[in-house]
Amino acid sequence: MFDDLTDKIYEAAFVPELWGDALEAAGSLSGSATGAIFLFSGDSPVRGRLSDVSPVHGNSLRSVFDEFVASDGWKFSDAVQRMCSMQPASFVQVEDFLTAEEVERDPVRIQLRAAGIGAHVCSAVAMPSGELSSFNGG
Repeated sequence: MFDDLTDKIYEAAFVPELWGDALEAAGSLSGSATGAIFLFSGDSPVRGRLSDVSPVHGNSLRSVFDEFVASDGWKFSDAVQRMCSMQPASFVQVEDFLTAEEVERDPVRIQLRAAGIGAHVCSAVAMPSGELSSFNGG
């Protein structure tokens, strides 16, 4: 299963139209409401793409995503900072690497909980260009 997802991600890196399928596969694999990719690059704003989201989470999750890529709030997220520093090459459950207190106070986690999203998975891959790609399902 993870090999199929990895293949989809590599294919989408060369054919951008395939990102929707790759992100949906990431979300499906984790039993998530959605999948997302984020690109972190030095001081540049975060870029990302969100898969189609379920009708249950649609608008609220889109709002969380839009705010994440439009602001620097992610810099204050223990979860985001931990995954960026760890750069897990395989998908891991983010909450396994945070204390209960960190999960409770994390601004991104607070927004996701308000949107009906609980635990999520992440893989972060350093790109040769110096950027960091983060694949998420939640």
